[in-house]
Amino acid sequence: MSTETQKNQEVLIGLFKIMNMGDMAQVRKALMEVCTEGYVIHDPSTPNIQPGIANYIESLNQFMKENSEPRVIIEDMFGVGDKVVTRAVFEFIELKTHEQKKMMGIVISRFENGKIAEEWQVLAPFATPSA
Repeated sequence: MSTETQKNQEVLIGLFKIMNMGDMAQVRKALMEVCTEGYVIHDPSTPNIQPGIANYIESLNQFMKENSEPRVIIEDMFGVGDKVVTRAVFEFIELKTHEQKKMMGIVISRFENGKIAEEWQVLAPFATPSA
């Protein structure tokens, strides 16, 4: 694994650790530091987020108004060159129903000069076992 790939993985691991603390002020600060100003998220569940880290943060703020106790559990992470792939479990509590939600996610992060420039993300809820 290249040094560039290791550094990029460390950026993501650090960001997920901050997200797991649940302090949106710290998350915003971290995102501003580790993402490019023109950051782009590609996610079929949120197709209307316009490019720019400020737009992504605004979307994340809205998510946090509706949910609490976010947690990211990294299952696998690997990369080549400027891209890192993360397979993770995303957990949170939906405030309206007080239900614990659990989703599996695959995120491909592309880096420019040590910062996250673009991500492709697909999240899917875990299936509920039938009775």
